[in-house]
Amino acid sequence: MELHDDLILKSLGLQGIKIEYWATCDEELKLVLYARQNRNEAVCNVCANSITHVHEWKLRKIRAAPLGAYEEVWIYLKQLRGNCHICGDRVRSSKVAFTHPHFKNMTYSLCEKAGRLMEELTCEASARILRLKSKTMWDIDQYRMKQMKKHLNYAERDLDLESMSADEVHYRTIFGKKSSDKNKVQFVTNLVCTNISKVLSNAMGRKGSSLLNCLKVLRPEQLLKIKYFALDMHDAFIKVVEHACKVNHRASPHFKNVKTC
Repeated sequence: MELHDDLILKSLGLQGIKIEYWATCDEELKLVLYARQNRNEAVCNVCANSITHVHEWKLRKIRAAPLGAYEEVWIYLKQLRGNCHICGDRVRSSKVAFTHPHFKNMTYSLCEKAGRLMEELTCEASARILRLKSKTMWDIDQYRMKQMKKHLNYAERDLDLESMSADEVHYRTIFGKKSSDKNKVQFVTNLVCTNISKVLSNAMGRKGSSLLNCLKVLRPEQLLKIKYFALDMHDAFIKVVEHACKVNHRASPHFKNVKTC
């Protein structure tokens, strides 16, 4: 493998393939790589056993992360399909290690790039930068949030929960297909601990039940620590906070300090 090919593979986070040739479109800032899996490294995507005989080379189109000045990078990959003895000599596709298991036509590096962008920008803005569909970005963001949430168990941590706040935010509008159809505006409710500047939880909608679902991430003894709760004059939210305080601050002098603003 030539040195520049090796550099391209490492820059894009690719493994187990060889670049056969590449083409660019400088006007569109697009790079296209034509590659083939390494025959001696091919393993079954089911059992990870070596594939013995070549049945065919399947052509796949995979989107990769931006590379230098090229904002859009595509890989046309010849993926090996062959016989696997462990799987009863069935014809299996070889494993492509660098594609995401839930977004199979995208590389890990692109999904991670998209995720990091969405931590700083909106899904729509990130989609424009990466030249991806906004729905794809939304799916990646939701997947990453579910994975990260496993490591953010606030119920098991000692947090400074004295000051809290909650509010709904607009995240998308579904426009009617016909002019007579009404547009559907959707919201997400966020629960924020202002002392540590962290969003502790969120839930779909902007009803009282949405805020109640957010509060479920905290244990009853953690709710006892709340002295101030900043809300707008949304009656449904106020009732939920008042109810939670009455239940959990039954003998607490802090109940009078729970305020809405």
